[in-house]
Amino acid sequence: MIESPANALDLSIISSVGSGAKSKSLADIGKIATFSRAMLEDVRTQMLAPDPFKVPPTFSLAQVASMCGMDKTKANYIVTNNPGDLPQGSIVGRNKKREFSLSEALQWVSTFTPFGLRPAHTKAKKMCIGNFKGGVTKTTTAMSLAQGLSLRGRKVLLVDLDPQGSLTTLCGILVYPTVTEDMTIMPYIYGEKDDLSYAARATYWSGIDLIPACGMVAHAEFQLPAMQAQDHSFEFWNVINDGIEPLLDQYDVVIFDTPPALSYLTINAMMASDAIIVPSPPNALDYASSVQFWSLFSDFGKSFMRIVPSLSEKRYDFISVLMSKVENSKQATGIVKDWINKTYLDMVLPIEITLNSGVATASAQFCTIYDMPTTGNGNKVYQRPREEFDTFVNIIDSQLMNSWKKEIPKNE
Repeated sequence: MIESPANALDLSIISSVGSGAKSKSLADIGKIATFSRAMLEDVRTQMLAPDPFKVPPTFSLAQVASMCGMDKTKANYIVTNNPGDLPQGSIVGRNKKREFSLSEALQWVSTFTPFGLRPAHTKAKKMCIGNFKGGVTKTTTAMSLAQGLSLRGRKVLLVDLDPQGSLTTLCGILVYPTVTEDMTIMPYIYGEKDDLSYAARATYWSGIDLIPACGMVAHAEFQLPAMQAQDHSFEFWNVINDGIEPLLDQYDVVIFDTPPALSYLTINAMMASDAIIVPSPPNALDYASSVQFWSLFSDFGKSFMRIVPSLSEKRYDFISVLMSKVENSKQATGIVKDWINKTYLDMVLPIEITLNSGVATASAQFCTIYDMPTTGNGNKVYQRPREEFDTFVNIIDSQLMNSWKKEIPKNE
């Protein structure tokens, strides 16, 4: 049971704002905001007790072997006889099983990766997780994709462009009061920084860095058009692309999480990206929203190609539609899935992310399926959604490799 925050507000304030039937002043809105922030902090602390910070899962030797594309027997031989510089993990529990931390597992993956490395002379690929409707799992998809790619040896940078900061929270950072404006994209937007290098920071998950967000990121929606009004040659749609460029040699993949609207920041992310992934739950309202997504983006593209003809050369390596939050027990689900397949044809990925108890449990704990236990008897509920996300990540990783290979000069 989650209790009310002990020091957030006194009971008189709570009672003054606790009934939706009572009138509210602007001052009351501030009280609601204060109380809700404190409540969120308490909820998060209690969900992550006894440690208020997120910690990554551990891995068995068999799981490490699978990640490296080898059988357990070979991995056991290596760790016992000739580990070299490889970590040997820790012996834990009554059964004396060998257990590896995430960072230790990733050292094995970097040595024995079966997925191939990003080719020399290529840069990080930028991907936008986009949809103009909230609640379609954009943020969860962004975080899960980053985690899955990291387990394949990819170095990932997450960029949170949503003032709500949900991706930042999934990375184990409580937006309020931890994240300040100077930690976000805003100093670069204001022209105080030359690029976004200052904002990238490590997360609890080895292999993933983050540029966090907070409510002040919303100011970009006023700053960018103001700069455009002052200087008609200013390319407001290319700001994030320019700012992220110096970081591309440090990462394999950059993933943008965007607000659920065609905002200036969403436009920046989509114009900067080499690929777009659109999560689309198979229900009628979300399907209609996805249609609007393409219509608005198309209208935007046509307008800007008239103003800047060179934008007609903009191409995406791939655009993928991911069916998410799939509830096959509902009769209407099959109908809408058929609509989606007929609408988007080969853009629809051959994997669905179902909505089940494992996903729901992870979400309730500010986690993704990759954060949940990978060892022990309690992980069976997470097995199916983990397999679904693994398949999704494998598909995207293959598309990334194909994109990189096309950029390799023919004489290499």
